[in-house]
Amino acid sequence: SRMSNRRILWSGGFDSTFVVIDALHSGDKVEPYYVQQSTDGQAWQKQRREQAAIERIIAGFPSELANGLLSPTPIPIIIHDIWASYRRHWFELNDRAEGALFSQQTPLLSAIGELLDGIEVGLVIGDSALSGPSGDLLDAHKVCRPLSGLTKAQIYKTAATSGFDEYLRMT
Repeated sequence: SRMSNRRILWSGGFDSTFVVIDALHSGDKVEPYYVQQSTDGQAWQKQRREQAAIERIIAGFPSELANGLLSPTPIPIIIHDIWASYRRHWFELNDRAEGALFSQQTPLLSAIGELLDGIEVGLVIGDSALSGPSGDLLDAHKVCRPLSGLTKAQIYKTAATSGFDEYLRMT
């Protein structure tokens, strides 16, 4: 199979780490992106933990780094740069949702998908794992790349079978 170049949004969490490592395991080149949000308080603490997890995981792939299959640091997506797009998607969703609640991640992912064509997002919603926002929003946002409907337990089992479950435990 031909090696593909994959843009992946990597938060340092379980789901997105699986997408990154599964891509590397398949011999694909990974261009990881990371959303850089605020620089204060709890959000900053969480961001530092996520970045530390990403750094530890990247360190476990020396040959991929040496061969240029993995960037040594994720490319930051600065929240300020996509704010206008985020707000527009938020208002569009709010109009469509007609009072129903929706995840704040959905307009964020839509804005990122608009900025970076074809980016993948590892996200388990309920029992189905999706690379992209949920349900009927998938077609609308053109961000998705399905992860064949895996649950978290199945993701972990797949990682264990392929021998990279230790990295998921770092998240």
